[in-house]
Amino acid sequence: MQQTTGRTSQDKGLARTILGFPRSFIYFGNDGMLVKRYLVRDPFNPVTGLDILRLSLWKLILFYLFLAALGLNLLRSEQGTAAVGAAGVGRSRRGQRGGLLAWGRHRAPSAFVSHAVLAVGCVLCSRQSSRVLNYVVLIFLTAAAVTNLYAMSPTVLALNKANVAARISNLAPRLKPASRIFVVNFAG
Repeated sequence: MQQTTGRTSQDKGLARTILGFPRSFIYFGNDGMLVKRYLVRDPFNPVTGLDILRLSLWKLILFYLFLAALGLNLLRSEQGTAAVGAAGVGRSRRGQRGGLLAWGRHRAPSAFVSHAVLAVGCVLCSRQSSRVLNYVVLIFLTAAAVTNLYAMSPTVLALNKANVAARISNLAPRLKPASRIFVVNFAG
């Protein structure tokens, strides 16, 4: 039997940060849960490296390509450099050079998203931005919009609701009059 050290998934700050930022922009469904199971080596719900590769890993890669393209284009333009400096993106809480991830770990995700939206506007309007990097930004934004619209479409939401109802209906014959059912929803 394998002993644990008492660490939880809450202790994996960097892994949670790397997986959490993209979820602010693009829908991952249950993929985040499966990655967490893989990272903590869950013995009751094992997930292999092959399972991770079959997930929507492309979304994670595309998000970080988007961030890199955004950052490089911001550094190329005078307006972008001023915007980055004004937002405090380049420094951590202790005044050390950090970068976007170090900045985002210490601030609310909503602040990260709002600064990213401003950065996208700055980059796409700047004449000093690289056209190729702008295409990477636009490809990610298009992929995020299509993915998010599909995931939140009434048809997909109705199908998810029907699946939950089907899971509950199988329990109905076994319930006593004062029974309560708690349904786990992984969409949170």
